[in-house]
Amino acid sequence: MRLGTWAVRALACGLVGCAPMGGPVSLRSLVPTEAAGFGASGPDHTYDRETIFEYIDGAGEVYLQYDFRDVLVRDFARDGRPGVTVQVFDMGRPDEAFGIFSLEREDDDAGIGQGSEYGGGLLRFWKGRYFACVSAERETPETRDAILALGKAIAGAIPEAGAPPAILEGLPREGLVASRVRFFHGAFGLASRYPAADGKLLELSRDTDAVLATYRRGESSPRLLLIRYPEASRAAAALEAFSRGFVPPLGADAAVATGGGKWTGARRAGKAVVAVFETATREDLMDLLTRTTGRLEGMPWAR
Repeated sequence: MRLGTWAVRALACGLVGCAPMGGPVSLRSLVPTEAAGFGASGPDHTYDRETIFEYIDGAGEVYLQYDFRDVLVRDFARDGRPGVTVQVFDMGRPDEAFGIFSLEREDDDAGIGQGSEYGGGLLRFWKGRYFACVSAERETPETRDAILALGKAIAGAIPEAGAPPAILEGLPREGLVASRVRFFHGAFGLASRYPAADGKLLELSRDTDAVLATYRRGESSPRLLLIRYPEASRAAAALEAFSRGFVPPLGADAAVATGGGKWTGARRAGKAVVAVFETATREDLMDLLTRTTGRLEGMPWAR
């Protein structure tokens, strides 16, 4: 996990939240007051969609693209050790919690919640409708023990698990890099992870589901973007606008050679559009497009 200063770690944790406090359970009830010799220090803080920018500027906009409700922040202290901070976010739905987690994911699973990663004093995980981040000012053996203990306690207190976004089932499994699967909605989410793809041309918005995945194909790392629109007509219009964005436009075979000897192409399958970028050969491009649209044929959400 790439980490910088304490402030950068805080941004990576996602210091934001969604509507009024409490969903199915109170956020306070999910967080213990003591773990591994660290005790709660100072008052809790909560922020919602209206007040989040009092806590964090700039990066907060990313979280507002999801169904973010509110966040609880609790600090922990132990004499002579760096401090530890817990942030638990009610994201409204499990797919939204997965989405926030997926945007920054880089490392292997740490075995906490339904998906997690740990590195350099920062634990991030999701379970059910909740996303949690536990971080230390500086990693030491003591703070690492406290972070993992707090994470396990929070995950254990969340009463129910939840399903990840259904759109993930549309991704071909061969060559898929699991830690590079990003789920989001609007153009902002795409621009933050892959600026080379124009989310405005693809008409991404709050009511579209999108997943950006990285694949390993020999020496290349192509990207696959899968988008589900509310109606097939919007998917068709988005594909047409995307195709016109190339010079020359995407042809009948849905493929075009781009700079650096790479290939890009796109197809529609009902309400879904599949776009593939940066394959090393036309054959790789057509293979990914064909395998993806083939998977979509059996999925009700794409019809």
